[in-house]
Amino acid sequence: MESLHGFVGIGTWETTAEFRNLRIIINGKTIAAVAPGNALADCQIARGDWNISTNLIRQTSSATDTALVFGDAAWHDYDFFVDARKVSGNEGFLIYFATADMAAPSRWVIGGWTNTRHALQSPGIPADSKPGKIETGRWYKIHVSLRGNTVTASIDGKVIHKEKRRPADTRFPAALIPDLFADPAIANFNGRYYCYGTTDGAGQGLATSGTPVVWTSDDFRSWTLHGPIVDPDFDAKWWAPSSAILRNGRYYIFPTLDNRITTLVADTPLGPFRTPDGRRITKTSGWKQMDIKVGNPIDAELYEHPDGTLWMAWSQRYICRLSDDLTQIKGTPIEIPTGQRGYSEGPILFARNGMLYYLYTLDGSERYHYAYMVSPSGSPEGPWVKPAREIIAETDVKAGIIGPGHGCVVNHPGTDKWSFVHLEFGRSGTNRQSVAQDLIFDMDGWIVPIKFTSKRKSPPSNVSFGVTTSSTARPLEIPPVNRPELRRVEELSASNILDGSNGTRWMAAPSDTSPNVVIDIRQVRSITTLEIAFVNPMGGHSFAIDVATTPGKWHQATVVKTPVIASPHLIPVNANARFIRCRITSGTPGIWSLVVGLPTNK
Repeated sequence: MESLHGFVGIGTWETTAEFRNLRIIINGKTIAAVAPGNALADCQIARGDWNISTNLIRQTSSATDTALVFGDAAWHDYDFFVDARKVSGNEGFLIYFATADMAAPSRWVIGGWTNTRHALQSPGIPADSKPGKIETGRWYKIHVSLRGNTVTASIDGKVIHKEKRRPADTRFPAALIPDLFADPAIANFNGRYYCYGTTDGAGQGLATSGTPVVWTSDDFRSWTLHGPIVDPDFDAKWWAPSSAILRNGRYYIFPTLDNRITTLVADTPLGPFRTPDGRRITKTSGWKQMDIKVGNPIDAELYEHPDGTLWMAWSQRYICRLSDDLTQIKGTPIEIPTGQRGYSEGPILFARNGMLYYLYTLDGSERYHYAYMVSPSGSPEGPWVKPAREIIAETDVKAGIIGPGHGCVVNHPGTDKWSFVHLEFGRSGTNRQSVAQDLIFDMDGWIVPIKFTSKRKSPPSNVSFGVTTSSTARPLEIPPVNRPELRRVEELSASNILDGSNGTRWMAAPSDTSPNVVIDIRQVRSITTLEIAFVNPMGGHSFAIDVATTPGKWHQATVVKTPVIASPHLIPVNANARFIRCRITSGTPGIWSLVVGLPTNK
């Protein structure tokens, strides 16, 4: 296992402070220091207001999360010494260590949580929180030692923490859809599945959202992208829609637009979706959200009662009948008296054998879990009954499932087979994927707690082919949110392209100006098609496909010069070749999956 390695640094949280006698020692040799005549010219100010002199460093901002880092990402097995003094503020110091990427930093929080505790914050290292405070005006001698995968943190010669980093988990579960796509909401119309949701990966967290799209499938295994499902001038944040429902010949959907549930409708399940009175969603069109005054008016879920009435559940356990025009709630909202309390969202409603089920999330991030209630009479008004085993889904590290959150339940038409489809939080933040699990009921209709699997779908026959790439981005360290002992690393390697999982990907290095992938199918064969699912398909891709029977002697088979939005791209090849090369000329340089089409043996 790779040793702890990376930059070092200092910082503060809502505190001003001074630092001195800063030095790094590796193998007994001092390799960097702040001392007379050395002002640490190579340091990097990540955040804060820093003044660096030849023997003292001052941080004068009261902002949160300031940082000054320096060194080399390859540094390991070192001792980091620094003296620190708090000048003013609410907390203490931040000491960075083994930080290869500031997007996933490792640091020691000294006097955090309003100056009450010390704790390590590093992927794969237990937090080991200890009581502790920092006095204003006093100098503290701080020492962080790295040896292999063990970090030892001391103040004034006293060891406060000694912890070992756990091996990284590089597994990612097989995903339903080859994209960063969360909050899945699936309907079936005329034998075709339509998966609505939240397009993730926009890079700004909850401040924005991706393009509204829908993915369709005829077999619940292979999915095709359609989008956008709104007008080109759509201008709102789109999050966590309900599945679409067919009423009076039109398709209604209830997304969270700009943080509130809104009714939209279209003539087809592919859109374009507008308000029931025909307004496009723009800043000036006058569209209106639902007027909901209880709970948190996000995450709509629909249930059509056998009597024809339509009910909607939303975040924080509320449910209410909808008005006849489906634009507002009707009557007094009912709070479902769940067995588990605490913040809740991601409601799921479905009926089976006359019983109505209500599933709801608890907590969030890596601690997401799902519980449920049952209305045995099938009435949304209850009475609601708490099952003996009410928690049915939670993080399962052994199965490689982290944070099963907002999802849906699907009944496959004509069967009593059911699927629980949920977001998986394993990439953290708004970089999630959707995963499907079997949903099983016991003889009395109670849900059996889900046995998670991260198994891959049956890989294509070309999983045994060879693959090389022009470059590979370095592994992505996933920063944990609220379970610091979990350490996940996404390896963006070439072999991910052929594993058939939809849940792993290859990414080219950022410096690669000519990203390409070469597939070796081991012998000259007749190649009919290529099926490629690129990363970030809504950004569009242009590319060229070349073929060769011998290495290096390329002939162009197909070229797409103008970026095309699609996933997967179904590309005709119709050539005899052993080698296939895909050159990405525009769009995100990465691939979720690639399937080589070969003639079927009769």
